[in-house]
Amino acid sequence: MRNPARRVAVTAALALAATAALAGDSLAGSSGFTVREKEFSLAGVPKTITRGTTEKITVHNVGKVPHSLLVDGPGVSDRGIHNKNALAGGASGAFTLTFAKPGKYRIYCAIRGHAKLGMQATIVVR
Repeated sequence: MRNPARRVAVTAALALAATAALAGDSLAGSSGFTVREKEFSLAGVPKTITRGTTEKITVHNVGKVPHSLLVDGPGVSDRGIHNKNALAGGASGAFTLTFAKPGKYRIYCAIRGHAKLGMQATIVVR
């Protein structure tokens, strides 16, 4: 390219494309997963999540009794669907959570006794 103005324009266009690609990659970090709750288990909980991702956590109560779903971990306490808004059998709900810090996060049904009966799991954030 002998035209300096054109060289600058092409360089600027390439830089803009690279910036857009990087922005797309960071947005691609947003994802989600679906947890299926029933007496007395959780299914669909991922074992690991990448630090900094924002996850839409969809919850389906495929059981017959009400269930809640909370997450506790580094910088996160009691986030999710609380007992006062527990999902009745057949109901669904969702919440969004950013896993900002690495470590172990507990995901569980907080209705008395349910976690001890098997409605809990651990997610490792790396």
